[in-house]
Amino acid sequence: MSNLSKLLALVLVFAFLTSSMSATVKATSSGGWSMFRSDPAHSGIGTENSTANSLLTPTQLWKTNITFPSISLPSQWPQTIIPSKQRVLTEPSVVDGIVYVGANSRADYWQYDLGFWIDVYALNATNGAVIWDYRDNTCHTVTPPAVVNGTVYFATEHYTCALRASDGYLLWNFSAGTFVSYPTVVQNILFIGSGEGSEGTLLALNATSGQSIWNFTNIVNSRSFSTPAVTNGLVYVGSFDENMYALNMFTGQKIWSYPAGDFHPAPAVANKIVYGITSEANIYALDATQGTKIWNYSIYDGGDTAQQPYFAISNGVLYARNGLNKLYALNAVSGNKIWIRTFESSLYQGISAPTVVNSVVYLGSDTGIYALNANNGENVWNYSTDSSFGAPVVFNSVLYGTSNEQVYAIQIPSSTLEPNRESMLIENSSIVLAVTFLIVIAVISLLLYRRHRKPAMKHTILTETALSEKSTSNRTFA
Repeated sequence: MSNLSKLLALVLVFAFLTSSMSATVKATSSGGWSMFRSDPAHSGIGTENSTANSLLTPTQLWKTNITFPSISLPSQWPQTIIPSKQRVLTEPSVVDGIVYVGANSRADYWQYDLGFWIDVYALNATNGAVIWDYRDNTCHTVTPPAVVNGTVYFATEHYTCALRASDGYLLWNFSAGTFVSYPTVVQNILFIGSGEGSEGTLLALNATSGQSIWNFTNIVNSRSFSTPAVTNGLVYVGSFDENMYALNMFTGQKIWSYPAGDFHPAPAVANKIVYGITSEANIYALDATQGTKIWNYSIYDGGDTAQQPYFAISNGVLYARNGLNKLYALNAVSGNKIWIRTFESSLYQGISAPTVVNSVVYLGSDTGIYALNANNGENVWNYSTDSSFGAPVVFNSVLYGTSNEQVYAIQIPSSTLEPNRESMLIENSSIVLAVTFLIVIAVISLLLYRRHRKPAMKHTILTETALSEKSTSNRTFA
């Protein structure tokens, strides 16, 4: 292959990579909110209906009416006693017109425990009606469900299992220690963290059969692994041994690790950068391939950092909450602060994890739902509820979430905001980089072409001169 051909091939490869990068920057989740934080990369991105609606304010479509089962009291107790009942619902998943949600429930009277159980519900996304309910009276906790290829996956403290999405039929369960993370499912592999004593293990299970494929174990004070993020053939997971790990998703082989602190909350990945946050509220952006640090930014301000500061990443901006009442917007590439929104300090439960749809950031809070302008953090609208509202899930312009022990579906107004400025800068930077590279390649190609032609032209001139001299010589001899 000639040098010119090689250069042309390089140009085509670069153009493809650049277009892929641009597409990645603008990509949004599609096909539903299938697992925790929307997708395996934990983007926190929702979707808006392609047909704009004319709503000016959010409108409730439905809420569930999930009741508690009857509680059996000890025979020696007065049967007129009314026990206290509590239910905590997980972040929902929305796939193929069905909302899936987990519920952790218990009943007690004073200091007496009267029972605990978990449920996984399948709800009709149109009206909230219960389609089926899977209940286990031996477990305390259940994770948000992941729904992939007609199967619902979740974990309790005792086991990970799979249900048939159509009717809740149990397909398999797998027990190994105490499960401490949420499931992530990619390419028929389920990834989940478990722990026992001081030992933490990341498991990879066959999503069809529940059989173990591989496991990765750390025994240095690392009982817990975070919920894994998976993209481009790698699994990213934080650990209590103060490392972020990247593992080959098919073999479990360690590719790299980065030591910085307890990376316990779930990492997120976008545009070949993996984002993690330590227990000290220090955000790290690492090269997803090499594990080298790109930037770090502390969002600690002396407040409570116990709340899990999960991310959302959209249009070149990283959104992260700190403690109870602050939301940060950072440039996802440089780590530079774009804006900080501080909410009223009276919030007891604080703000939820953020969800982004186009140029709007949605948050749950003690008082209801906030919709913020992604460009500056200012209110677009807010929706009041009687009790705290959990992390919003947005699919096709319907916001699903949990409040007052029930699931809500709320139609949201179509956004008319302009795209985020950071997105435009990244997009324009990609275009400028591509054009610059193509110009450089064109110049190099031209120089090589000229260099290639000069010897050929010189050879032609010498040949013509020699032939001319030979002809003159022949005429003289004759």
